[in-house]
Amino acid sequence: MSIQSAPMVMRSVYLPEDMDLQLRQIGFILRRSKADLIRAFVSSGLSALPQNLNKASRSERARVVRQIFGDSVPDSTRERLAFEADTERVSQNASEPSRRQVRDAAE
Repeated sequence: MSIQSAPMVMRSVYLPEDMDLQLRQIGFILRRSKADLIRAFVSSGLSALPQNLNKASRSERARVVRQIFGDSVPDSTRERLAFEADTERVSQNASEPSRRQVRDAAE
C-alpha cells in the first residue's frame, strides 16, 4: 500500500522559507507535489530514528538525537532519565512492525 492510498489526517506545519524553496525545487525536478515530498521525508525520518537509536549504545543516544534536533536533550538528571527511558522505548519499537505494516501484510 502506498503512502497516498493510506487513510490520512490533516496536519499543519510552519516551514522556514528556505526549506519551502528547497521543497519547491525538488518537487519541480521530481515532478512531485510538496505534500508528497513532505510525506516521504516524514516517513523516512520516522523509520530512520528508531533504527538509529537501536544501533546506538545508551550513552550515544543523546548524540543521535542532538544530530537531528540540536540541543534539545534535557540537562537535569530527572529529565535525562526520562529521556533515556523514552529513547529506549523508541529503539525497541524499531524491531516491531508498525500497524500499517501489519495491515499491509494481511491484505
